[in-house]
Amino acid sequence: MPSQPHAPAAEDVAALIEKELRRDINTRFLRGMPAFKADSDLPEKFKLLLTQLDKAERRAGGRRT
Repeated sequence: MPSQPHAPAAEDVAALIEKELRRDINTRFLRGMPAFKADSDLPEKFKLLLTQLDKAERRAGGRRT
């Protein structure tokens, strides 16, 4: 009976997806998509929270746990 090919662990898949999303070409593409932009009519409270989240992600090197 032939053996099944090894399936990558969920962590490996997540790391690969994160790596691909961080590539310059994908980052530029995703920034141009409306779903990845904050609405200009967001309440100020949410804008502040998004700003804080961006800063925290940059400090953490963009890694999520």
